[in-house]
Amino acid sequence: MQSLVSMIMPCYNKVEGIESMLSSICEQTWDNIELILVNDGSTDGTRDIVEEWLPIFQKRGYSTVVLDQENQGVSIAVLNGMKCMTGEYFCTVDADDWLYPSYLSTMATWLDENLEFDYAACNYEVIRGTDENWIVRNRYAELPDGMCADNRLVNVLLGRTTPVPWNLLVRKSYLLRCNVEKSFVKARISQEPSIIIPLAAGEGRIKIFQQVLYRHFQLNNKDGWKASSYYRTNRSTAYRQVVERMCFSDDQIKEKMLSLCEYYEIKLNLGGIISGQNMDLELGYDERANIAQRAADYANNHFEPSPNISAEDITRSGHKPFIFALDDCILEKRRPDVKLKFENARRVIIYGALGETAENLIPTMLRTRFKPNVYWDVAANSDSMICGAAIEKPDFSSLSENDTVVIVPLNSSVTDQVIPQLVEAGVKNVLTHFELIQYMAEIFYPSLNVDNCRFRFN
Repeated sequence: MQSLVSMIMPCYNKVEGIESMLSSICEQTWDNIELILVNDGSTDGTRDIVEEWLPIFQKRGYSTVVLDQENQGVSIAVLNGMKCMTGEYFCTVDADDWLYPSYLSTMATWLDENLEFDYAACNYEVIRGTDENWIVRNRYAELPDGMCADNRLVNVLLGRTTPVPWNLLVRKSYLLRCNVEKSFVKARISQEPSIIIPLAAGEGRIKIFQQVLYRHFQLNNKDGWKASSYYRTNRSTAYRQVVERMCFSDDQIKEKMLSLCEYYEIKLNLGGIISGQNMDLELGYDERANIAQRAADYANNHFEPSPNISAEDITRSGHKPFIFALDDCILEKRRPDVKLKFENARRVIIYGALGETAENLIPTMLRTRFKPNVYWDVAANSDSMICGAAIEKPDFSSLSENDTVVIVPLNSSVTDQVIPQLVEAGVKNVLTHFELIQYMAEIFYPSLNVDNCRFRFN
């Protein structure tokens, strides 16, 4: 007999997207589901749609529970759903996303047959744009290594592992062991910290499935709030509040985690402001400079000997090289030396030069010793330019083993498609997006590495 899975779905004004999710739940190949729908004070007809689907779920054989509450935010909605769940497994899904049919059966079957594992994670894909015009389809090649790291909580607080709960299936016994319910905070915009942080701290055994089983939509009308300081402030505050609620075996461990919460807040602000992405338009030069200064102060005050980084260094390099350098020091990881991939290169070719990622990274790369010679993009035309240079369509027939190609886009599907073509063309030196960042971290922050300094949190 299949184990009972309690699926909690918070709903607030999701009339436009909820039926797609409800339909995908009905099409699950796992039959024993307790569906807990938490209506968080919807005013747009979401509750009426839920009511229409109840007999459909009953016919499907699912147990259904509908909780109506005044609008309190997604975190409290999930918490209230957890309080009434009776299943052996827990999962939570967004009301306007979509599930592959084997989403539950893949993970639940494994956990049923492997009792030593506490939870499972599946791969997922992200759709950005609008449902009429999907401008980016991002399929993740592999889940972050941080999900299986020895110190999983540090990886979560550094943003090195997936910060979302909807690709997880968790044993209820592990939820109780991690005191997840007691860690919940009233973060209106996100339930994620209240779930992910305690699970990571528990260091339970996790099974990673690389199959893409969940589709997450980042629609324009859904995620516009992520551009605001409201998101950054509330997200980082939630991280700190969850850690403060948790019990640790040692006060020093808690002190270290709270210090990493401060760094997480800095990272959110750097990502939004120094790079120019998701930037609050009302922020002036002084406020941006203050954020860069705060980041520099954190590095100088939390490492010994001090790396003596300035706010100007961070602004000049962009936020990513700084963050990669700092993260590696905290994790005591040595950066791979990728400079050899540039040595004696006939040409340095940037692939994907028209994207937003390239727009932010190429000006920084031009300040390094190894400057790009050629810019490629499949969407290039005769007018395409970047940093005063022309962008051309890719010409793989022109490549030789002495060329170095940098694949700039983060989208792993681009990497998966391009690398085989480069190998076939004889190219030996290929850099991914992350290797490029590691290279720039070494160039701009040579003193900030595990061989030169050590992290101290007090």
